[in-house]
Amino acid sequence: MTDAPEARDLVLAGALISITLNPFLFSGIPAIERWLRARPRLLGCSERRSLRASPETGSVASAMRNHAILIGHGRVGGPSRQCRAGGTAVLVVERDRQRFAALQAQGVRRFRCASVPGVLEQAGVATAAC
Repeated sequence: MTDAPEARDLVLAGALISITLNPFLFSGIPAIERWLRARPRLLGCSERRSLRASPETGSVASAMRNHAILIGHGRVGGPSRQCRAGGTAVLVVERDRQRFAALQAQGVRRFRCASVPGVLEQAGVATAAC
């Protein structure tokens, strides 16, 4: 246990450095976003990766007609259950990982994030009932 004071000092130094640098790093986020938006090709690569990570494919969703698209399933998920009980096909766009996994377990068609360009088109927004 002779290393305890040295280890404590290293952890404390790391925490102080992190606390000091965080405001500067977070203030740089808008500049990084502008830089990425000015390079749509680079941004598109990350977005396509995000779309590929979604288990729902565009071909399945584009085959859907008169379905309901729910953006955000929420804690209760009542609208999803009501739509399915009424015979309406449902496609859910959910950002929360735990809810996304729960939807997967229920067999609900889903996409990961509505803010990624192209997701709503892949979800079949043009042919959705609501």
